[in-house]
Amino acid sequence: MTEKSNTLLRRAGRQFWAKLSIGIITIVPFAASAWILYWIFISIDNILQPVIKVIWGRTIPGAGFAATLVLILLVGFIAGNVIGKRLIQYAESVIPGMPLFHQLYSGIKQIMESFSPAAGTSRMHPVLIDFPRKGMKALGFITSELRDESGKKLFFVFIPNSPNPTSGGFMEVVEETEITRTDISIESAFRTIFTAGKVVPEEVSRALFTDSKPPTDN
Repeated sequence: MTEKSNTLLRRAGRQFWAKLSIGIITIVPFAASAWILYWIFISIDNILQPVIKVIWGRTIPGAGFAATLVLILLVGFIAGNVIGKRLIQYAESVIPGMPLFHQLYSGIKQIMESFSPAAGTSRMHPVLIDFPRKGMKALGFITSELRDESGKKLFFVFIPNSPNPTSGGFMEVVEETEITRTDISIESAFRTIFTAGKVVPEEVSRALFTDSKPPTDN
């Protein structure tokens, strides 16, 4: 086998494992969420169906699914009021004492909150900032911004852990002059993060070699 063939095989192997890693890390949080919802559905259905059969003499397909939707809506309404928020805060204060569940819950919660409609995903934009010190670049996402009466802006930039963003990350508050705007898509940004830089799309590479920064709005 020629050296060129070996090089092509190695390159194909790297691409294969990179794509496989992206797929696994991407699907795990969503698969875990789906599994939890399925478990809730089965549990509710197993409780409801015997009761329904006693009352109506037969089971009703879909009753567990309907009850699960009602439960999720009820939790949403409860979580939206003051008492519900306090109950959730209390429950979350207990979770850190459960190591495995804490990691799973925190990872899924961060992913779901970051990409939910309420979080304004459409406004999340990949940027580069100096982190953890000057001269070292980090790929992050603008999640929100603040503006005072003088027009000065502060930006909240989330820097996810690599290669597993579900394990958390860092939240930096920086001025606009500290941000390097990019044309990197969210997909390309996460592809770079998921592979720990093994796969770097062209737009990411181009942004890393671009030193220009936008002017500060007045």
